[in-house]
Amino acid sequence: MPRPPDGASLRSVPWLQVIVLPLLGLQALAMGLVFFLGSPVALLIDLISPRRRFSAGWVVGFMLLALLVTAAAWGLARHTDEPDFTWAGGIIPTYYQVRDELEDLPYSDLIRIYAARNDLDPALLAALVRLESNFNANAVSPAGARGLMQILPSTWRYLYPDSTCDGEHPPPSRGSDCIFEPSASLRIGAMYFRRMLTEFEGDVVLAVAAYNAGPSAVRRLGDSQTTGIPPFRETRQYVGDVLHWWASLRGEPDDIEITAGLDWVRRAAASAPVVSTGLWVLFCLWTIRRLPWTLQRDSSRSISEPPA
Repeated sequence: MPRPPDGASLRSVPWLQVIVLPLLGLQALAMGLVFFLGSPVALLIDLISPRRRFSAGWVVGFMLLALLVTAAAWGLARHTDEPDFTWAGGIIPTYYQVRDELEDLPYSDLIRIYAARNDLDPALLAALVRLESNFNANAVSPAGARGLMQILPSTWRYLYPDSTCDGEHPPPSRGSDCIFEPSASLRIGAMYFRRMLTEFEGDVVLAVAAYNAGPSAVRRLGDSQTTGIPPFRETRQYVGDVLHWWASLRGEPDDIEITAGLDWVRRAAASAPVVSTGLWVLFCLWTIRRLPWTLQRDSSRSISEPPA
């Protein structure tokens, strides 16, 4: 009995095609990855010790790898230069810094956001809110300070001239830009405290004292008074209480996954141009090194070809 051709026998066994074809595809994929990922090593070895024959697969794989790295370097550079990425890189470590410690406090999310926007420790801002208003958005002091951050109406109008609120009315809040609105009070209060920190060159103690007693009282209380905490019992008690609450809220982050991700992107953006440049330099050196072999091979072919 005559046997069918090999192709017919394979087609007569469908399950064999299901096994063989995927294996052939995996083999081709594996070979492609070898040429793609191993091409720099292959070119480097051939650069040191050139051979007469060099597989074109290594060259194709190397070119694809170099183009991919170059495109990645360009894309990462554009991404990391964007203002949103720069802002996120600064805000996320601070936002997560005291996440667990602030979780049970009122307005914890707003405190973290406005602390991060003004490059403040969220625990320090939370301690200020605790001492200023005890997290009561409708608080009014005997001196007329209002809201979570206990901002005086005159200070409010100076720092927030575009607000429709003059800061003089009693609680509650009358809009999104009102002195009694928690978000607006935290935004302006955090911005004001950042100014105090900048004015006193990052000295937290003096900045806290200035937030309570005013920067002029901290700078000088007369010709003989040097810069320091004003000798007011209320201010000294206030500074001590803020520092106490700040220390009690301060903690280490438990979740740095997003921060680590941003750091990884930043490191990749810094190293990708170096890798790309190195690959192209290697390719240029390899091309120069292989040029004599290529010319010799082309000349030998022309000599061996019979005249037309």
